[in-house]
Amino acid sequence: AVAGVRIDLSGLTYGDIFAGYISHDYVDSSLVTIEGVTLGVDLTWNMTELTTIQVTLARSISETTQSSTSGTFDTEFDVSVDHELLRHLILSARAGYEYQEFEGTSREDKYLRFGIGAKYLVNRNLNIVFDYDFDRRSSDAADSDYTENVFMLRAVGKL
Repeated sequence: AVAGVRIDLSGLTYGDIFAGYISHDYVDSSLVTIEGVTLGVDLTWNMTELTTIQVTLARSISETTQSSTSGTFDTEFDVSVDHELLRHLILSARAGYEYQEFEGTSREDKYLRFGIGAKYLVNRNLNIVFDYDFDRRSSDAADSDYTENVFMLRAVGKL
Protein backbone atom coordinates (compact mmCIF):
# COMPACT_ATOMS: atom_id res chain seq x y z
CA ALA A 1 0.00 0.00 0.00
CA VAL A 2 1.37 3.40 -0.99
CA ALA A 3 0.23 7.00 -1.13
CA GLY A 4 1.85 9.76 -3.08
CA VAL A 5 1.61 12.97 -5.01
CA ARG A 6 2.33 14.02 -8.57
CA ILE A 7 3.83 17.47 -8.86
CA ASP A 8 4.10 19.78 -11.85
CA LEU A 9 5.68 23.18 -11.36
CA SER A 10 4.85 24.86 -14.68
CA GLY A 11 6.52 22.11 -16.69
CA LEU A 12 10.02 22.97 -15.41
CA THR A 13 9.99 20.47 -12.56
CA TYR A 14 7.61 17.54 -12.44
CA GLY A 15 7.39 14.01 -11.13
CA ASP A 16 6.03 11.59 -8.57
CA ILE A 17 6.74 11.09 -4.87
CA PHE A 18 5.27 8.22 -2.82
CA ALA A 19 5.72 6.30 0.41
CA GLY A 20 4.07 3.23 1.89
CA TYR A 21 4.50 -0.26 3.25
CA ILE A 22 5.41 -3.38 1.27
CA SER A 23 5.30 -7.07 2.19
CA HIS A 24 6.24 -10.29 0.36
CA ASP A 25 5.07 -13.50 1.99
CA TYR A 26 6.28 -16.82 0.55
CA VAL A 27 4.53 -20.22 0.41
CA ASP A 28 7.84 -21.93 1.28
CA SER A 29 8.02 -21.81 5.09
CA SER A 30 11.84 -21.83 5.02
CA LEU A 31 11.79 -18.32 3.49
CA VAL A 32 11.14 -15.36 5.78
CA THR A 33 8.55 -12.71 5.00
CA ILE A 34 10.10 -9.52 3.66
CA GLU A 35 8.35 -6.35 4.78
CA GLY A 36 9.10 -2.72 5.48
CA VAL A 37 8.78 0.86 4.34
CA THR A 38 8.84 1.51 0.61
CA LEU A 39 9.27 4.85 -1.07
CA GLY A 40 9.93 6.40 -4.41
CA VAL A 41 10.90 9.70 -5.95
CA ASP A 42 11.04 10.35 -9.69
CA LEU A 43 11.68 14.02 -10.42
CA THR A 44 12.58 15.72 -13.68
CA TRP A 45 13.95 19.25 -13.84
CA ASN A 46 14.17 21.00 -17.19
CA MET A 47 17.09 23.18 -16.13
CA THR A 48 17.22 24.89 -19.54
CA GLU A 49 15.57 24.22 -22.89
CA LEU A 50 18.59 22.03 -23.71
CA THR A 51 19.43 20.39 -20.36
CA THR A 52 17.33 17.99 -18.27
CA ILE A 53 18.21 16.51 -14.89
CA GLN A 54 16.38 13.46 -13.55
CA VAL A 55 16.60 12.18 -9.96
CA THR A 56 15.16 8.84 -8.82
CA LEU A 57 15.08 7.19 -5.43
CA ALA A 58 13.41 3.83 -4.89
CA ARG A 59 13.08 1.29 -2.09
CA SER A 60 11.71 -2.06 -3.25
CA ILE A 61 11.87 -5.84 -2.86
CA SER A 62 13.59 -8.04 -5.45
CA GLU A 63 13.69 -11.80 -5.84
CA THR A 64 17.00 -13.67 -5.69
CA THR A 65 18.37 -17.09 -6.59
CA GLN A 66 20.58 -17.20 -3.49
CA SER A 67 19.81 -20.27 -1.37
CA SER A 68 18.21 -19.68 2.05
CA THR A 69 17.44 -16.08 1.11
CA SER A 70 13.90 -14.85 0.55
CA GLY A 71 14.95 -11.88 -1.53
CA THR A 72 16.56 -8.49 -1.21
CA PHE A 73 15.36 -5.16 0.09
CA ASP A 74 16.90 -2.67 -2.33
CA THR A 75 17.46 1.06 -1.92
CA GLU A 76 18.59 2.79 -5.11
CA PHE A 77 19.47 6.41 -5.90
CA ASP A 78 20.20 7.62 -9.45
CA VAL A 79 20.91 10.98 -11.09
CA SER A 80 21.10 11.56 -14.84
CA VAL A 81 21.73 14.60 -17.01
CA ASP A 82 20.82 14.91 -20.69
CA HIS A 83 22.05 17.82 -22.79
CA GLU A 84 21.11 18.56 -26.40
CA LEU A 85 24.51 19.65 -27.71
CA LEU A 86 23.31 19.90 -31.30
CA ARG A 87 19.87 19.51 -32.82
CA HIS A 88 20.58 15.84 -33.61
CA LEU A 89 23.06 15.03 -30.83
CA ILE A 90 22.13 14.38 -27.18
CA LEU A 91 24.85 13.77 -24.59
CA SER A 92 24.11 12.08 -21.27
CA ALA A 93 25.80 11.33 -17.97
CA ARG A 94 24.52 9.24 -15.08
CA ALA A 95 25.54 8.12 -11.61
CA GLY A 96 23.90 5.81 -9.10
CA TYR A 97 24.23 3.93 -5.86
CA GLU A 98 22.33 0.82 -4.74
CA TYR A 99 22.27 -0.94 -1.38
CA GLN A 100 20.89 -4.51 -1.17
CA GLU A 101 20.00 -6.23 2.10
CA PHE A 102 19.58 -10.01 1.68
CA GLU A 103 16.68 -11.09 3.91
CA GLY A 104 17.27 -14.27 5.89
CA THR A 105 21.07 -13.81 5.85
CA SER A 106 23.51 -11.11 6.88
CA ARG A 107 24.74 -10.47 3.32
CA GLU A 108 24.83 -6.89 2.08
CA ASP A 109 25.83 -5.70 -1.40
CA LYS A 110 26.63 -2.16 -2.50
CA TYR A 111 26.72 -1.02 -6.12
CA LEU A 112 28.33 2.09 -7.53
CA ARG A 113 27.44 3.02 -11.11
CA PHE A 114 28.56 5.67 -13.59
CA GLY A 115 27.87 6.11 -17.26
CA ILE A 116 28.10 8.42 -20.23
CA GLY A 117 26.41 8.29 -23.59
CA ALA A 118 25.65 9.98 -26.86
CA LYS A 119 22.58 9.63 -29.05
CA TYR A 120 22.69 10.76 -32.68
CA LEU A 121 19.23 11.24 -34.18
CA VAL A 122 19.72 10.22 -37.81
CA ASN A 123 16.05 10.80 -38.61
CA ARG A 124 12.70 10.37 -36.85
CA ASN A 125 12.92 6.56 -37.17
CA LEU A 126 16.62 5.83 -36.59
CA ASN A 127 19.01 6.65 -33.73
CA ILE A 128 22.67 5.67 -33.29
CA VAL A 129 23.52 5.32 -29.59
CA PHE A 130 26.89 4.95 -27.86
CA ASP A 131 26.99 4.15 -24.13
CA TYR A 132 29.73 3.42 -21.62
CA ASP A 133 28.71 2.07 -18.21
CA PHE A 134 30.88 1.33 -15.18
CA ASP A 135 29.43 -0.87 -12.42
CA ARG A 136 31.19 -1.98 -9.23
CA ARG A 137 29.71 -4.34 -6.63
CA SER A 138 31.16 -4.57 -3.14
CA SER A 139 29.77 -7.47 -1.14
CA ASP A 140 30.45 -8.90 2.28
CA ALA A 141 30.02 -12.39 0.73
CA ALA A 142 33.27 -14.10 -0.25
CA ASP A 143 34.28 -13.78 -3.92
CA SER A 144 31.19 -11.72 -4.85
CA ASP A 145 32.85 -8.39 -5.66
CA TYR A 146 33.17 -7.37 -9.29
CA THR A 147 33.87 -4.46 -11.59
CA GLU A 148 32.22 -4.22 -14.99
CA ASN A 149 32.96 -1.93 -17.93
CA VAL A 150 30.41 -2.07 -20.74
CA PHE A 151 30.69 -0.30 -24.09
CA MET A 152 27.66 -0.40 -26.40
CA LEU A 153 27.08 0.85 -29.91
CA ARG A 154 23.47 0.42 -31.00
CA ALA A 155 21.26 1.31 -33.91
CA VAL A 156 17.69 1.88 -32.68
CA GLY A 157 14.85 1.79 -35.19
CA LYS A 158 11.33 3.04 -34.45
CA LEU A 159 8.19 2.05 -36.33
